[in-house]
Amino acid sequence: LLQPSIKGVLRVMAAIIVHGGCGKMSNSKRTPIIEGCKRAAIVGHKVLESGGSSLDAVEAAVRVLEDDYHFNAGHGAVLNSDGDIEMDAMIMEGKNLQLGSVGGIKGVANPVSLARLVMEKTDHVMLIGEGAKEFARERGIPDVSTEELMSPHKTKKHKVKKPKDTDHTHPTQDRDIDTEHTHPPQDIEHTHPTQDTDHTHPSQDIEHTHPTQDTEHTHPTQDIEHTHPTQDTDHTHPTQDTVGAVARDVHGNIACATSTGGISLKRPGRIGDSPIIGCGGLADNNLGGVSATGHGESITRITLAHRVLSLLATHSVDESIDQALRYMWDKTGGKGGLILITKDGVIGKGFTTLHMSWTSIDPNGHIETGIDNPRVDII
Repeated sequence: LLQPSIKGVLRVMAAIIVHGGCGKMSNSKRTPIIEGCKRAAIVGHKVLESGGSSLDAVEAAVRVLEDDYHFNAGHGAVLNSDGDIEMDAMIMEGKNLQLGSVGGIKGVANPVSLARLVMEKTDHVMLIGEGAKEFARERGIPDVSTEELMSPHKTKKHKVKKPKDTDHTHPTQDRDIDTEHTHPPQDIEHTHPTQDTDHTHPSQDIEHTHPTQDTEHTHPTQDIEHTHPTQDTDHTHPTQDTVGAVARDVHGNIACATSTGGISLKRPGRIGDSPIIGCGGLADNNLGGVSATGHGESITRITLAHRVLSLLATHSVDESIDQALRYMWDKTGGKGGLILITKDGVIGKGFTTLHMSWTSIDPNGHIETGIDNPRVDII
């Protein structure tokens, strides 16, 4: 994992991996989701190739996903039960353990960049709600309307029913849940991506355009009535609920970033795992970096990011991912996924949902993209 530098001194080779969320994806969403992840990884890798920091790389990669309406973060974030968009994000670097996060932020196009400002321009690690919004105004971040975050060209009407308090043992879902699958996946293989894996080199010209006026978006359309998930709703297959990135730069420094719009029709003020250190993300040069995705309450209860990095001290990458995700299923009944890079630059990924979109660029500069593998058997 070392290569000669210009001056002949060995330096660490850079690596990055991004994810676009986990759950069950329809066939119509697969291509734009896969392409979005690939585009984000390439943008982040170009930062690393130019000598940029891992922190710059993960921020750049996550911003690409926040600007893509196919993902539930920034533009494309889901609505809460009041018809508003409240987003969470975090960013962290592993050299000095600097961290910034925001929770329940409204009217910001790129929450991950606001989280970085919290890290670099305040003495705090987290700002939430109105306090975070006021800080954004102070830093000159443009205000973005809910309608613009939902769609760049149309104002959509939403009839939203207030949520009822439900039994906490049946967590609510993310958007577009398919309740047909109520059992954990069987016959799952933890291998390298197969049918849906694309091995290319980042130097290839990959053209991806931003949604335009003629683009049809699959987000809530006009006059759609949304009902809040109830106790009888299957929560085990969240869909595309979070985006994230982990990178290691040429200096061996690791960083992570995670951003999300949260659970569809969530109670106003709800904050999930994404902005919480050790849950939705964690970076430590002595351990590695992680970004998690899935059911936020379950991830938070078992501190998924911290758990998987702790397991790396005595287990292989695949074993650590398997054990952490199985533990979450056993203890909470929640599913999810994660991406990671170890302190030595080894890339790992795994999930217990039907799908998780991801793209990695390894220290040799090769791209891998997947959506069906590697799933973790939790039977």
